[in-house]
Amino acid sequence: MKIIIRTDASIQIGTGHIMRCLALAQELRNNGARVVFVCREHPGNMCGLIVSKGFELVRLGLDPDDDVKNEIKNHPEKNGNQPAHSDWLGTDQDTDAWQTINALQKDGPWDWLIVDHYALDHRWETSMRQLAEKIMVIDDLADRVHDCDFLLDQNYFQEPGKRYKRLLPAHSQALLGPKYALLRPEFRQARQFARIRGNGIGRILIYFGGNDPANLTGMALEALDCPELSHLLVELVAGPNNQHLVMLKKQAKNRLGTRLHIQPKYFTELLLRSDLCIGAGGTTTWERICLGLPSIVITVAENQEAFTRDLDKTGYVIWLGTSRNLRIDQIRTSVVKAVDRLRGKNLALPPDLVDGKGAERIAKKMKNYKGAA
Repeated sequence: MKIIIRTDASIQIGTGHIMRCLALAQELRNNGARVVFVCREHPGNMCGLIVSKGFELVRLGLDPDDDVKNEIKNHPEKNGNQPAHSDWLGTDQDTDAWQTINALQKDGPWDWLIVDHYALDHRWETSMRQLAEKIMVIDDLADRVHDCDFLLDQNYFQEPGKRYKRLLPAHSQALLGPKYALLRPEFRQARQFARIRGNGIGRILIYFGGNDPANLTGMALEALDCPELSHLLVELVAGPNNQHLVMLKKQAKNRLGTRLHIQPKYFTELLLRSDLCIGAGGTTTWERICLGLPSIVITVAENQEAFTRDLDKTGYVIWLGTSRNLRIDQIRTSVVKAVDRLRGKNLALPPDLVDGKGAERIAKKMKNYKGAA
């Protein structure tokens, strides 16, 4: 198969879209597919990581060139409401579509186009039909209409079937739930060790994604810098684009038993070694649950709140609330309670909700898809 993946990362967007697309891309490549990424060069992009993984990459600039401007002038975008996150794209949908088609049509036809972007909707997707035979959308907002053959929403909802009603064409297949969570192969491999943990909490992992613009990492570490929690070992994980690295390094140095890791290649090992995680409610939610790691979750985006609330109700996570108006003493109190509640207990949660085979399932469905009846 020949597959295009259109997704972005930036300081505003975060890194989760790229990471879950990379997980699927690796699985597709293992099955013999050619995979090409298309990404815009926003500040905080992850183009370097994509290339380092051996994937082809088409880079879209921040400003359209003169040829693109002329094309948009001759073919203005259709009237209508734009997606709520349209400013994340860095241009308009017609410009993005034209650039993508212009860059890849010479190598067509393409079997699949995968799009993971909150700023793109059915108008962009319909224009891509001339480039790719089939389209898969990765979404978790359920806030706009799509023109796709597959819709993947890997999040957990107690009533998932209602979310995309009237948002998909009749032939589209909705692939819903954490059984389709897009995790890298190492999580599937590491899962066999998930139950090998000690009793109680001795080591805490703090991870709020690659960028963490609100510096929740620093807040969480400050919450742990107190006498009643001084016995805990703390592992901090941050991305190279984190704007608060200088301060985090100082904080880590000043607290005994604390280490800072910058985009470590051994992240799964840190998850397995830890007894509790303090983190956000994005893609790493499924990584933690897959490996049976209890977690205190602070949601950093509105789209994380509904499924994190449902996960909290069913006991898979401890939801502390949103990052808005969060106080350090709230984090500290939650950790103290968790340490007390889990003292002397087996910490490994049953990881039945996420088994690490989501990318494998999706790749198989893409390969076997015969098109609309």
